[in-house]
Amino acid sequence: MSTYYVKNGGSDAASGLSDALAWETIAKVNGSSFNAGDSILFKRDSTWREQLTVPSSGSAGLPITFGAYGTGADPIISGADLVTGWTQYAPAGAAQDTQDLSDANGALGYDRYQAKLAQKITPASSYAIQKVSVWMNRYNSPSGNVWIEIWSSSGGNPNALITNGTSDTVSAGGISTTAALVDFNFTTPPSLLSGTVYFVVVTRDYGDSTSNYIKVYNYAAGNYAGGTYWEWDSGGPTWTDKTPRDMRFTVYSTGASTNIYSASCDWAAKEVFEDGTRLTAIAWDTNIATTSAAMSAGTWTLDTGGDLVYVWAADEADPDTHAMEVTTRDRCVDGSGKDHITLDGLDLEQSNSHGLYSGDSTSVVLSNCEIAYCYATGIYMSGSGGGENTGHSYLSNHIHHNGSTGISNVTYGGDCTVRYNSVHDNCWDTTDNTTAGIKFYSGPFGSEDPDNNAGHTIEYNHVYSNGVASGVRGAGIWCDYSNANTIRFNRIHDNLGPGGVHVEKSSNCVVTYNIVYGELADHGPSVGRGITMSMDDGSADVSDNLIYNNTVYNCRELFVMYGAGSTKNISNNLIKNNIFLGGVDNDFFIYTQGRASGNAFSYNCLGAEPIDVDWEGAAKTTYAAWETAYGGTTHSVEADPLFTNAAGGDFTLQAGSPCIDAGVDLGTDYQMALAPGSTWP
Repeated sequence: MSTYYVKNGGSDAASGLSDALAWETIAKVNGSSFNAGDSILFKRDSTWREQLTVPSSGSAGLPITFGAYGTGADPIISGADLVTGWTQYAPAGAAQDTQDLSDANGALGYDRYQAKLAQKITPASSYAIQKVSVWMNRYNSPSGNVWIEIWSSSGGNPNALITNGTSDTVSAGGISTTAALVDFNFTTPPSLLSGTVYFVVVTRDYGDSTSNYIKVYNYAAGNYAGGTYWEWDSGGPTWTDKTPRDMRFTVYSTGASTNIYSASCDWAAKEVFEDGTRLTAIAWDTNIATTSAAMSAGTWTLDTGGDLVYVWAADEADPDTHAMEVTTRDRCVDGSGKDHITLDGLDLEQSNSHGLYSGDSTSVVLSNCEIAYCYATGIYMSGSGGGENTGHSYLSNHIHHNGSTGISNVTYGGDCTVRYNSVHDNCWDTTDNTTAGIKFYSGPFGSEDPDNNAGHTIEYNHVYSNGVASGVRGAGIWCDYSNANTIRFNRIHDNLGPGGVHVEKSSNCVVTYNIVYGELADHGPSVGRGITMSMDDGSADVSDNLIYNNTVYNCRELFVMYGAGSTKNISNNLIKNNIFLGGVDNDFFIYTQGRASGNAFSYNCLGAEPIDVDWEGAAKTTYAAWETAYGGTTHSVEADPLFTNAAGGDFTLQAGSPCIDAGVDLGTDYQMALAPGSTWP
């Protein structure tokens, strides 16, 4: 068993077997082979802007470990690159030179004699060009691009391209088939001098064709302005004087400077950070002139056609005065197909998709890591049905501000442990629905089987503030088509999704000793719930789940059992020894449409009357009325449970609480509590 070291300033030509001989790059790690029990340690206070692709598997009891050494902050594996060299954007100002008349002969790309079209201008005053707007229309389907060039003059003839004289390109296929103005913007505006002759040149990169071309619009056929106009013969190459024809265009000078800056970005970036703070994305709208109207301090946008990223810094300064990071790589770590791997003490951040991604792996341990600001999930683990995606452990990690689910275990899998994690402020991406702080889901989609992804233990986690007020994004802990899970000793609060604990189309789960509170979202009918059991289609039963010894407080609905729209059953679920207090809309919302049987409610506390139980569409405000609808006694504790300080998050019971020793004996399997001296997360 060997230990390898990696640090900024190391050498990939070295052995890697000590700090003095440390490797430098993750690429070196990715290209190496390791043996079971080996460790690869990254130096603290260091950053790598590369993806770690795990190259080898360990074995049972001898994992390959990727960890940290030295002192300082944990080593960072970032999915983002630093971007510098920002250029200030100035919107188009006043119209400076306009050619108003044109004839019918400007057909760009019709044949080799019209490879470029040129029109003379002589500025009356000096200015810099921000854009040129040209009247054009498209004939059929030219496949390339069109752009503007500004040329100097020699003897009154087009001579050569001037400095910064090339505009951004416009796709020929995107130009309208009816005459319209087409804007050509200059990223770096070229400067023109008063009284000097220049030429506005329209050019293209597609081949000659008599059927697929761009026509410079003949705005008023037969009228000539007397301007000087040339066509370029690419076979010569020579310019041919076609005076007195004209093109119709307008040249605009630069306007006042803005706080928006641009930099080159030829990849599909999804996030931009200023000194570590994520900026707000603004959707691109045709061009920067229109998009900038929606921007403000602390925003950014991406022009994928022009390969530019635009930023308005939070302090409105030049972005080059800040550390500007733009997400580049899809994953920080990819462990696909590798088994018995440990990641310990690493900081995975700012990827275009996932912090840790692993498919078809077993026994991956992620411990003491921070995973943050990834556009999709913090941890995404999946399997394809061959016994993989099992035995993973996620221990004492800090997982936050990721766009989708914090910890996601999907399709096939089982026997995973999620323990002592802090999972918060995830699920902010409004394009990704049905997300959660922690979620287990079986697949594949359309043929889900709850036994495909089952038997997980989720305990001692602090799960809070996940989601946005839109859709069903941001449950606390969500088992979706996932059987036989144990969810216990978790503190869950202030999430904005469909439940603090959401058991959906799942059976044989145990939900016990959790504290759930502050689930108050009200932006839809399926959110703001404490503990939920549901099946809203006909694909799986919800049965034999045990909901014991939980405290649920101050949620829009404290407990929900929902079976509408399903042909399956919601049956034999036991809800016992729980405290449900402070439902805003309902204490209980039970709506099964006749699909329920054998569900038992007993020894729960809903506080003093009046209570608020919605039982199959009928409101019950007394325990007696509820028991009549239920069909038997509930042995409920009909009084205030006397929390020590619920508003402060202390749900211990005061001496003299009516709930002390008032529950039913559940047997030795449930004679458990937190270890002496410990607290909920």
